[in-house]
Amino acid sequence: MNELNHIKKIEKEITDGINSAEIEADEKIDEVKAKREEVIQKRVKKAKEEVDMLLMESRGDAEDEAESILKNAEKDAKKIQEIGSKRMDDAVDLVLNEIVGR
Repeated sequence: MNELNHIKKIEKEITDGINSAEIEADEKIDEVKAKREEVIQKRVKKAKEEVDMLLMESRGDAEDEAESILKNAEKDAKKIQEIGSKRMDDAVDLVLNEIVGR
């Protein structure tokens, strides 16, 4: 009977050890999952920050380019206006010369 009690005691210790190991393994799994989620969140945040920074840089570049295009367009418009004005003056002179008969 003593041997049977001894075997039962050993069996209980083994069962308790297995249960304890399962609990510990579950806790470790939960820790790893939490750390994995934390790492993922940090990387997502960093990626969003990088995207935001690239967007800001792109907007700045686009604004600079738009400003440059606008300045060039204004210069071209002024040149066209000057040429048109000169041609109008030439046309008026031509018509007046024809009328006056020179």
